[in-house]
Amino acid sequence: MMLCWAYMDLVGIVRNVLDEFARLSRLVTNMTKSQTFLLGVDDELGASLQILLVFKLGCLSIMYLRVSLISIGLKHNDCMSLVERIFSMIMLWTSTSLTYVEHLQLIKFVLFFILVYWYFMFILPCSIILRIEGILVVFL
Repeated sequence: MMLCWAYMDLVGIVRNVLDEFARLSRLVTNMTKSQTFLLGVDDELGASLQILLVFKLGCLSIMYLRVSLISIGLKHNDCMSLVERIFSMIMLWTSTSLTYVEHLQLIKFVLFFILVYWYFMFILPCSIILRIEGILVVFL
């Protein structure tokens, strides 16, 4: 990991150092594994820096105990793992033959407590809440 201020001159120096290192050591940067992370940079400067470094733009997610530590509100894409996990649980349960009462118990005790946990940890977007509720209604 290499860190530097988002100035074209400094990023150019970093790029030159990487090129010089590759020339001397014959070790080339793996472009499929290398990413650029930008913070507090406008779109125009970010695009210029990305072109200069030739790396794809990455998204740095900070997790602890599988919970994101971002301090801003979650976006729709950030919550898709929750929706996918609930959907995969439901698909697993629909493959077994359960009565209506057993379906209700699964929703009440398992899925509901997963949602309550996420509701208390984060402020979920309304679209995610509606999507999860729609999945639960179809499950019944």
